[in-house]
Amino acid sequence: IMQETGLKSRSEKPGLLGRVSVALMSEIDQKEAEEAGACAVRSAVEGKTGFMVGFETTRNPYSSKTILIPLEKVANAEKKFPLEWIGEDGASIKPEFKSYCEPLLGAYDSRFISLR
Repeated sequence: IMQETGLKSRSEKPGLLGRVSVALMSEIDQKEAEEAGACAVRSAVEGKTGFMVGFETTRNPYSSKTILIPLEKVANAEKKFPLEWIGEDGASIKPEFKSYCEPLLGAYDSRFISLR
């Protein structure tokens, strides 16, 4: 578009807007995002550098608290989706994932989210 019309443009991947919409953010996501931001600002004001904000969680009932993680422990690292949560067919999810995920979703609209 830019080459042919000279108009500034950019492309979006299909489905991106739905995945990043604040309207679909769970209460827990919003709460934890605010807590992470507050912890980051507090730490910066206190002169703490070289850390990433993370969460320490407990289950049944779900709760979380912010923690500071040294960057050298998380830089260039990734946490992959556990293989034990993937069904034998390679496409479905097992009940263990549903148990992990439901507290994070909170109340959700089943028209948009299905955890079958």
